[in-house]
Amino acid sequence: MRLRSLLFVPAHKSKYYEHALASEADAIIFDLEDSVFSTELKASARKILAENVNIFEGSGKHLFVRINDRESGELFDDLILTASLPIDGYMYPKAHSAQDIYFIDKYLDVIEAKLKLPNGGLKLLPLIETAESIFNVLSIAKESDRTVGLAFGCEDYLGDTGGNHDLNEAALESARSAVALACRASGIEPIDTVHIKIHDAEDLARNLKIAKTHGFSGMLCLHPKEISTVNDNFTPSFEELAWAQNVLDIANESQSHYNGVVLVDGQFVGPPLIQKAEKVLNRARVLGLVK
Repeated sequence: MRLRSLLFVPAHKSKYYEHALASEADAIIFDLEDSVFSTELKASARKILAENVNIFEGSGKHLFVRINDRESGELFDDLILTASLPIDGYMYPKAHSAQDIYFIDKYLDVIEAKLKLPNGGLKLLPLIETAESIFNVLSIAKESDRTVGLAFGCEDYLGDTGGNHDLNEAALESARSAVALACRASGIEPIDTVHIKIHDAEDLARNLKIAKTHGFSGMLCLHPKEISTVNDNFTPSFEELAWAQNVLDIANESQSHYNGVVLVDGQFVGPPLIQKAEKVLNRARVLGLVK
């Protein structure tokens, strides 16, 4: 999946659907949780989503619905009233442990059977946003074959831990590392947290640099104005592609001629560097940049 930029859209705000469609976001997350406050409004949001989601047909965007958690009293209606819509799956909030993912996975098995949908077709994108979830993040990542990635939610995480934002986001460092490592160990996409200062381009750039350093491949977005910058940062540059191809060419030539130690930019061309180059090119293939 192309999951560089994932744009939140309050599901009850139909006027935002056209803006989301016109954006360059790889994925849209229709929110039925935090941005929809009352039970009455959640019911209205599900109806508005059902009436408007078809405008995204043919857009190439992945579509997810952020549902309410299992203790909310809203989860059944969220699923049964949206599962037959043309969506890719669900963002599951506050995934505390693998048990939460097991629960939602089996719930979806039943709903897919009831609605005669392909088993396993609805994917999961759990949100990691509590201290407990960080300690359980690897088991959460590995629990279900439906899971295509994990997304980090910084605001709920800081609320849970009592931490605070600072210039270098030091309070988020260990959590970001844990989420990215769990995803890479599980072969799924690590998605970084939202950038809350949507009018501060410099701060966005700083957070994107941190995210890439930790190994994230995408970011949650609150505003369409962020998306172009986010996509650019999570797309291999021409220089990165040239470097990766050069490493692989030199490695292949070295093996065919039984050469000894080979260096590229002062780095030994061994298995770790070759693996890194292959990942850059594989990423480019997913994004349609190379064949």
